[in-house]
Amino acid sequence: MPLTLAAYWQTGGGDEFSFNMVLVGGLVAGFLARRYGADPGDASIRAGVVGGLAGYVWIAPAMSETAASFSQSGGGGPLVAVLFVVFSAVVLGTAALVGLLGGAVGSWLSKQVGSPAPTPAGN
Repeated sequence: MPLTLAAYWQTGGGDEFSFNMVLVGGLVAGFLARRYGADPGDASIRAGVVGGLAGYVWIAPAMSETAASFSQSGGGGPLVAVLFVVFSAVVLGTAALVGLLGGAVGSWLSKQVGSPAPTPAGN
């Protein structure tokens, strides 16, 4: 998450968040999970959600500002809360899907590269 935010901050993306780093994180997670015997799908979804939290943190101030202006213009408070929950689910769900896509590619790459080098007997 910190790397995703740092990379995104340097690009100056404004109020939009790119899922490119989430995809890369899922790819790495899927590659390593397949290589070391873990479930690549679970690992890449988790990587996607963690990377998506960065997007959520990045976009949350703009969403809060929009919600505040909506509530001042006569929109109900409960409706704003429901919209915020839906927005959160969409952002984190999209991040999970992007991570899973990257994990599928990473898992495939791991199969193409082959099995990991054997570890020494004492370790």
